[in-house]
Amino acid sequence: MAGPRRGAILARESFSREILFTNEESPDYVYRQEDSWPPTPGDPAEREAGVVVALDVRTGQHRPIYGMGRHNHENDVAIPGYHRPVVFSGDDTFTSGPLTDPSNTANKLAPSQSQLYSYIAPSTDSLLADGGDLWAFVSDTPGVKNYYDVIPGSGTGGINVPQVRGLATNRIDFNSISRNDARPLFAPGVQCISSPTSLTARYNIIWDNGTSPAFRDQVNAAGCDHKLSDIGPLPASYGMMNVNTDPLFMDELAGDLHLMKPVNAMLFANPTASEIEGPAARDIEDELRTVRTEMGADHVAR
Repeated sequence: MAGPRRGAILARESFSREILFTNEESPDYVYRQEDSWPPTPGDPAEREAGVVVALDVRTGQHRPIYGMGRHNHENDVAIPGYHRPVVFSGDDTFTSGPLTDPSNTANKLAPSQSQLYSYIAPSTDSLLADGGDLWAFVSDTPGVKNYYDVIPGSGTGGINVPQVRGLATNRIDFNSISRNDARPLFAPGVQCISSPTSLTARYNIIWDNGTSPAFRDQVNAAGCDHKLSDIGPLPASYGMMNVNTDPLFMDELAGDLHLMKPVNAMLFANPTASEIEGPAARDIEDELRTVRTEMGADHVAR
């Protein structure tokens, strides 16, 4: 359940009214009719189950949100603090098989198909109209590709890749990343891994990650490219198209990564109109970004 009535915490979830999310518990393909199963494999009328259904508690109306993805039994969790509806969801499928071979615990009998998503919409009405974007979490920790690779008590970092109605666009643009840390030998800011699909990160501020005062290199040298970004304090220089300058956050230690005014001119960015479309169109305060903007998550009009 998400909505403002249940107190300050849920009010921060940015839902204008109470919405109840339900999920179908099935990984199967079915017909959308009373006699729904089993369908004939390959029948154009069959549909994958697992639809997320949103119930508007105020009106009693309900509707499927196909853009939130297909899940078989996991919950949808509204996350506060984003100034717009952000809903996390997961899919721990029935087809992942036993965790290990009892006679050889190092042998995984079936690949994991577990997934983690966030669905982000500008408003409650937009979410109900399926006008949001689905983001898939992708681990950037080498050797961690699914939950079989996560050691109990540990964790993994990563990035969210937008799934634009089935088309993955490989972007990590207009982010402010500060005061994060990582295990030794891993970059505390952005750690990329080699992939058949190249990734170029643009217009980001990656600053003061690691443990003070011995901040180490913010990004690793392989796996993706960085352009038109502020990266530092280390390395002292990272490519011809990046800068190394204190971004002057409002309160870095407290996590306030808004930019102080007047903005450091070295952070000025002039992206093309196409580079500020989609998820990059608005900043952390949901303000519309223009082509006269700044690196990082905070847009300051100029």
